[in-house]
Amino acid sequence: MLPRPRFSHLAPGLLAAAIALGFQPAWVHGQSPAVTAPAKLSAMQEAEFAKWLVGTQWESERQGRIKTYWFVTPTFVIWTAGRESGHSVGFGYRVTGKGSVFWNFEPRKEASPNKMTVAEDLVSGSLNNGTDDLPLKYLGRRTPPALETQTTTAEFEKWLLAQELQGGGTIAVGDDRHLTWNGDRSRGEYRTIVPGIVECEWHNALDRSLLIFSPHQDSYQWYSSWGQASGPVVASANGASGAPVRTMTPPTSADPSQQGVALKRRSASVGGLLVVPLGGSRYAGKTSQLSISALKLDYGGPATVAFNQEVGPSMTTALDEVVKFHAVRHDGALRDHRMELSFDDKYSPKDGPSAAVACALLLESLVTGVELDPGFSVTGDMNADGSVQPIGGVIAKLRGASRAGQQITAIPLKNRTSAVDLALGEGITPFLGVQLFSIGQFDEALALARRDRAPEISKAMVAYSILSDQLRGNPALLTTPATKKTLGEIAAAAPNHVAARLLLAISEGRMPRQLSAAGSLEAVDQIVAAIKDATRLDLTTTSSLDGGEVAGVRNRLQRVRALLDSRLHPYVDAWTEWTTLADQIITRRSATAQMLAQFKAAGQRIGAEAQKLEGNSEFMEEIMK
Repeated sequence: MLPRPRFSHLAPGLLAAAIALGFQPAWVHGQSPAVTAPAKLSAMQEAEFAKWLVGTQWESERQGRIKTYWFVTPTFVIWTAGRESGHSVGFGYRVTGKGSVFWNFEPRKEASPNKMTVAEDLVSGSLNNGTDDLPLKYLGRRTPPALETQTTTAEFEKWLLAQELQGGGTIAVGDDRHLTWNGDRSRGEYRTIVPGIVECEWHNALDRSLLIFSPHQDSYQWYSSWGQASGPVVASANGASGAPVRTMTPPTSADPSQQGVALKRRSASVGGLLVVPLGGSRYAGKTSQLSISALKLDYGGPATVAFNQEVGPSMTTALDEVVKFHAVRHDGALRDHRMELSFDDKYSPKDGPSAAVACALLLESLVTGVELDPGFSVTGDMNADGSVQPIGGVIAKLRGASRAGQQITAIPLKNRTSAVDLALGEGITPFLGVQLFSIGQFDEALALARRDRAPEISKAMVAYSILSDQLRGNPALLTTPATKKTLGEIAAAAPNHVAARLLLAISEGRMPRQLSAAGSLEAVDQIVAAIKDATRLDLTTTSSLDGGEVAGVRNRLQRVRALLDSRLHPYVDAWTEWTTLADQIITRRSATAQMLAQFKAAGQRIGAEAQKLEGNSEFMEEIMK
């Protein structure tokens, strides 16, 4: 859910194989796959920028007042004031340069000029309205609902000629490719963008209106700088020079993109487990509350689901999978809302797929109304089929959950070995008070996260909580027959209760003697993280390397060696040799040529042993499980 753990710089391939789990390239939710988002503005030409701009949504805020801007077509933008039920209007715009856009609020008066400038990162910008410079935030992409018919543009326009658009003032469609608003008072030339979307120019390029037809062609929405209107589509009494009226077949397939999913809640929150960098390759686990808010879009259309703070591409990709999962699960896409996800920790960088399950639970709460337990936290990636996928940094996350007093925690089923590794290194303490479960499917996570849990799960949790309190007071109780019986009953009632099964294995002497391959590598890398950069340097009397720190690393390596997978012993021994020589040189404040040569050779051995591990296919396969 945050920066994933990094292994030693000496073995960059180990990092990629050990923690790049479950990643799939995908386009950002709401963005057409045909639109490839560039990395930065400077990488585009002006024409490419103009093409990229179409479909984007932006938001500005001034004194608490929110405005959104949706660039619907290459020359038309709709703006909406207010988050809940604001006023929507539209106007033309033109791209005046790469990253620069211009329009007028009142084009017929040549007043209220607005200039939008997109920043290099393509997710921020500014809007100058002639008075203020307002910051802009990129919200995502969306497209208007299409008619989903087999008709061509020519066939659609022939049908349009035989219709009248009523409501808010009748719009008559003429065969001279003009629309008439309220009789003959205003006439403008129209053109069909795609079947179902019609744009009209009235006086100049910045005075435009837009018609968006409903998928069933029985109603329309009309936007212009004059305001907004809507109404039914009816057959014209006059027709269009005798042209036959072609009735297009409305969509009959159950297309999720055209079906609305109603929301039963407007907000929800759930706990997440994450890691934060400590410098170098070190990191620590912590908990963070993840929340969602649903804001009603008065203009309707597909929903946008996005984080309201900067996150990395992997987290965005994971969210896209979650949205697709819910479209399938609820037989329709989310619509008519802007849904914002936010962490209570808003300022640290975040990336990785491990927030996926938490995001899926939040959306489920909005759609179904299920209430989530605030004491529950979860980590895990998720595919669109609902399967929970493994992630990195689980040991650190479990430590963070234990320190924070988290009551109920869930990790991916495929990460269970990380819990075993933690128990081998630290015993039962991290698991006392923490109800740790494993999850392989989304519904397993939901069963744990909801307040109204199944009776058997609730009873198992109560029994484990009571037993944990007893073991805190007297750890020796773990090996008594009564404790073993209770742990067995909890494991039978809740087979995925990892903490209960671990304590039972410890009480019965069934725990493995060594850490897993991934746990061993992670343990070593965390120990040496503080000094690893020094392996790139020639150690001299002017070195700033701390002797006490080097000795501490060597001692920790020696203590943990017996717990490590034996295949890592040569790698650990190389580090031990290097730290021993470094300690001697630092202590003496001088070194002979022979000592420096030995020291350099020890550093090279570290790299060689890392490469051997990377080349061991069996070892790497175990890490990737």
